[in-house]
Amino acid sequence: MSKGLVLVFVLAIAGCGGGGSDQPAVGINSSPAVQETTSGQSNYFTVTRDDYGLITPNFLYSTDNPVFWSLQANVAAHVVDPDTRCVIRIDVLKDQDGTMPSLSGRTFSFENTPLFPQFPGTFYVFNGQKSVYKKVEEGTITFSSGLAGHNVITGEFDVVLTDYDVKEGPAPRYRLQGTFGFAMGTYGPASPLPSHVYPPNGENTYLHCCSSCHSLSDYDEVPGKGSDLSQRGGELPVVYPGTIADHAGIYLDQKTMQELRIFLNAW
Repeated sequence: MSKGLVLVFVLAIAGCGGGGSDQPAVGINSSPAVQETTSGQSNYFTVTRDDYGLITPNFLYSTDNPVFWSLQANVAAHVVDPDTRCVIRIDVLKDQDGTMPSLSGRTFSFENTPLFPQFPGTFYVFNGQKSVYKKVEEGTITFSSGLAGHNVITGEFDVVLTDYDVKEGPAPRYRLQGTFGFAMGTYGPASPLPSHVYPPNGENTYLHCCSSCHSLSDYDEVPGKGSDLSQRGGELPVVYPGTIADHAGIYLDQKTMQELRIFLNAW
């Protein structure tokens, strides 16, 4: 998903693993109290800025259980698909008596700051992986409505994702922005999505500069013999640290490297 590209989803499915550890997050009820909703009605999840390169979700789901409420944007065929892959998941923890915290008209921060109260939950970015070290540790989430006499929650987020999954060099950081509006406890398929979720030049750069030596998940029909570059875009500044030809004698300017980074992360 390139910067500035707007994608509208409609709510996601259960079964995502936990973020930031090798153990799964608190699981959603195996028989959640949910009802199917129709794409294009009150439920949506819109990404307006994506500097990372998220894979494309096609199913969205919200659950409401005694411990927390959750919104998920997933890749799934249906609501009980055992092969579900979670892209983004937002959890809101409930109070000890099982009631939701006050959300309506409030802005929360993901870091400890005097400007806003800390978010009573977690913002996960799995990007299709079962367990990751991609962490949202900075930014804000604002709720324009939340349980004010109805179960529809709306708001927006502006967060910074730190990718601790990167094996070489310092953990890269990416900005993600978006909006959401959903009825708790509902699910449904996403609206039709664009065929590309990355800058076209990123794909061209991979094909001309990388594919002869490397592979990229299931993108390549005939992969190279080198390492798989799937979701390793954050390592590019280490491979291309300067302004001269470096890795394999190839030079990438900053714009080209950013576009390639998004393309690699999207697979």
